[in-house]
Amino acid sequence: MESMEACFGTRPRPALRRLVPLLLLRCAAPLAAPKQAAAPSDAERYANRAAPGAMVRPRMAFRARVGDAAHPAAAGRYRLYLSDACPWAHRCAIVLKLKGLERAVAVTRTGPLLENLRFAPPFDAYRGWPLVGDDRFAFVDELYEHAAPGYRASHGDGRPSFSVPVLFDEATQTIVNTESADIADMLNSRFDDFADRPDVDLAPAALAEAMEAVNAVVYPAINDGVYRCGFARTQEAYDAAHAAHARGMREIDGLLSRTRWLCGDRFTLAAVWKSKWNALSSKNLSISIKSKLADVRLFTTLARYDAIYSIHFKTGFRLAADFPNLHRFARDAMRLLADTVDLDFAKEHYYASHRMLNPAGIVPRGPACDLLGDDADLPPALTLADLSR
Repeated sequence: MESMEACFGTRPRPALRRLVPLLLLRCAAPLAAPKQAAAPSDAERYANRAAPGAMVRPRMAFRARVGDAAHPAAAGRYRLYLSDACPWAHRCAIVLKLKGLERAVAVTRTGPLLENLRFAPPFDAYRGWPLVGDDRFAFVDELYEHAAPGYRASHGDGRPSFSVPVLFDEATQTIVNTESADIADMLNSRFDDFADRPDVDLAPAALAEAMEAVNAVVYPAINDGVYRCGFARTQEAYDAAHAAHARGMREIDGLLSRTRWLCGDRFTLAAVWKSKWNALSSKNLSISIKSKLADVRLFTTLARYDAIYSIHFKTGFRLAADFPNLHRFARDAMRLLADTVDLDFAKEHYYASHRMLNPAGIVPRGPACDLLGDDADLPPALTLADLSR
């Protein structure tokens, strides 16, 4: 799980720039395919180095693409390893569902607990996620070592990253990719010949620039922002992370006061915002910005927010009370995506695995999820037909 694989750094990080609504979108041709060198991941591009004790994510070791010569698109060739606890894996599960790829891409899920997860060495006992119903690998560390012998040893005295999601090529017995944004993009665009709903497009090419712009807020301030609060190891790092998180939540709540989804009336992997910083810096980035997530990405954090992040990661906010438009957004999306959410499973994972934050491993009984129920104040529920090209 990307969300558990964090280390800690000390270099300063620029303050989060305020974004403004994108007033005019023009259709654009699709961007060129990625070069051989993988594009910088979100963790690399929006690295958190605000203060001593800040959480910094490691680089993803596997960044190949389905559709490359070594990994042609095919039904039945790939397996996706997911955890229902992990918001990063959750976005891949959502795309899998919305595209109708359940018969084309096999799925193996994890159990809820990360045993022996700790900040400091020794890390010999840490094996990552337990795998459920897999007759080859008991833990994710075995999968990584099978695909890349010597993987654990390559980390030296550091904690090896045994994250999910993992996209695995059964034909070559190799890991294709462990970056959730890459995997979600591939599921959206590389398997259409095998999808039940190939017309569903969650990343319209015309919105590529806007998708990247909103990601500049959603990823560092909200998705990763809750982790930067929770895994801060000094008061200074926590205060900086919490301030950036609060700003980002207010920005997106303000946007959603004027539009149903982050992309107007279209539910996508992205949204309609643009920042001055992004307009300048994107010229120097050789990236496929179609792959960045926002509507889907935002939902997976909000679905866990009140029950987990507000308490366990000390963000201190409640959606309904503090961000009513984010709360409305989450309720709206939940009607289509409820069967992808297992909040009890997620709570067991966070509270019982993070003994460095919750030493007794006690899982709270509340608060109750308030994202399902009376929807009289909401527009008609989103349908799969609404997502088609």
